[in-house]
Amino acid sequence: MIYISIYRFFYSLVFIPGIFLMGLFDKKIKKGLALRKKQSGTWPWLNFQKKSAPIWIHASSMEFEYAKPIIREIKNKTPDVKILVTFFSPSAENAIKNFPGVDFACASPWDIPGVLKEFIAHHQPKALLLARTDTWPEMLFQCREKRIPTLLFSSTFAKSSSRNRFGLRGFYAWVFSLLKTIYVVGDEDLETYRSLGIMHTEKVGDTRYDQVFYRLQNQKKFKSQLMARRDDIVTFIAGSTWPEDEKQICFAIKDLVKFEVKARYIVVPHEPTPTHIYNLERGLQGCNYVLYSRLEDPLEAGQILIVDHIGILAELYSISDIAFIGGSFKKNIHSVMEALACGCLAIVGPYHHNNREALEFKKLNAVREVSSFNEIDKAIRDFVRLSKSERRDIREHIESLARARKGSTEKIMKWLS
Repeated sequence: MIYISIYRFFYSLVFIPGIFLMGLFDKKIKKGLALRKKQSGTWPWLNFQKKSAPIWIHASSMEFEYAKPIIREIKNKTPDVKILVTFFSPSAENAIKNFPGVDFACASPWDIPGVLKEFIAHHQPKALLLARTDTWPEMLFQCREKRIPTLLFSSTFAKSSSRNRFGLRGFYAWVFSLLKTIYVVGDEDLETYRSLGIMHTEKVGDTRYDQVFYRLQNQKKFKSQLMARRDDIVTFIAGSTWPEDEKQICFAIKDLVKFEVKARYIVVPHEPTPTHIYNLERGLQGCNYVLYSRLEDPLEAGQILIVDHIGILAELYSISDIAFIGGSFKKNIHSVMEALACGCLAIVGPYHHNNREALEFKKLNAVREVSSFNEIDKAIRDFVRLSKSERRDIREHIESLARARKGSTEKIMKWLS
């Protein structure tokens, strides 16, 4: 009981005053506090029918992506079961509330005994599923007291994690002991948990693979007839790019176009604002480029497509052969998962060590690291020199590596049954 007493003291006397103070200066925190404010004397998380016995899912923020295939599968198999989703960060609010299958969504309640007891008594959840890492001690403690089964899924726990440092190991070992089950992504995660004496763990994988393949099987409409994948031309795509990435990408593309390398190019800025698109056009001055919004004829070798549209990156990966992953010349790389699921050989800049899939697939030769535009240029040239059958074999091999990592959602459904 000593850890729960220490935590309650810290949360009430340090965390809550601190976050209210920070809310005076930070708009995002201020919004989060507003979402947790009583409305007409009632907590916002109680504005839903009583005793609906939902499956309760909690995600910190955009970790909600991990929960999407689970919600979809629950609703497919048991459409009458209610889904309650709580989130910590307000940045996730709209994405969660608008997702099909979510019956009720709200900011997570204050991690205080009285508040959580009232929350649990009101909803009477069948189970609590937590995405990835966001474990709130009081939430878990109260669920255990009420014998509500809890599952932490798609969990990662690197040996270098701050949770594994001296002075915190004991506390987090206690937090993790409150969970009924922990499903981890990889072997290192399993080893780290077990080094803390947490044995109710199992390697199950990452639910995002299920979500990525679902997304690819249910594509949005785009101008696919103008850029279908072709065996005679290599398609290079740079996805979710920032100016730091584009500086290298534009140099490489201009050089490849100059020497008539048989490839076509697609650049997808992470934020396609008018200013960003204008600067990208300047960077490709002298080249044969076209904006996606103006594309009317098939994209041919030597042409460059600048995508001034959002929400179709996965579709564009599906018609590409080799992909540069944005953010990797800036600070933190974006996800490589969609590109790999499409069978693209992925190219990453020096800032990719925040992404475990990039590191994992680099060992499998499905991800190639570059440090300059010259190396991007070389990677594309090397790929173009391959025969059609060699390129096809690479695509099928990479896609099969990603596809083999599907299936964690099904195991979570078995846990729920």
